[in-house]
Amino acid sequence: MVNVNIDISEELLDIAKKQEININQAVKHLLWEEVLWNEAFEKIASKSKLTEKDVQEIGDKIKQGIAKRHGL
Repeated sequence: MVNVNIDISEELLDIAKKQEININQAVKHLLWEEVLWNEAFEKIASKSKLTEKDVQEIGDKIKQGIAKRHGL
């Protein structure tokens, strides 16, 4: 097992303590979620036939639609 040091604000630490959150367990849990999400995404993306340009165009259209819907 490897030890990792992270910096968190005093405010966040105080809130976590008040809520009786185990910081070590919370960070492990969040890291596992991130790793598993990335693995799933890579698995899906590896089967995609979209090019980077296709993805950029789709992303731009989504952003434009969201902006239009919210009057931005």
